[in-house]
Amino acid sequence: GRADFNPIYEVQAAMRSLVRTATVTSAARAAAQTEFASYDQAVAVRDPLAQAIEEVAAETTNDRIYDALMALRAAVVADITARGADLARQVTYTPAAVLPALVVAYQVYGDIEAADDIVTRNRVRHPGFVPAAPIEVLVR
Repeated sequence: GRADFNPIYEVQAAMRSLVRTATVTSAARAAAQTEFASYDQAVAVRDPLAQAIEEVAAETTNDRIYDALMALRAAVVADITARGADLARQVTYTPAAVLPALVVAYQVYGDIEAADDIVTRNRVRHPGFVPAAPIEVLVR
């Protein structure tokens, strides 16, 4: 046999590769079932997942697994990009003064429907007092 062949190392490396492949595959499946609230959220999932799949593919020595992982990566990017394309974008808005969330929602959207989202998205302590500081809002 080869002097540099270590069966324990080979098995450990194969197991690590198997676990990483299963992990990115499972993450891709979960992403396919995720309903994104905004384009920004979709991109925040898409980009690191695509990078992780690419890294796992780069470490494999099996051409079929490499090809399958790169096809998975392409499918993930296409799917999340398509589903995120029509979603609202997250932008920064700064109220002119400390205002109730209902007023901020009306200023941004022309109605009060998004007041609860503004409070939740920005972790506002009390909906009557949105700070006069940059907050995140969704716009189409």
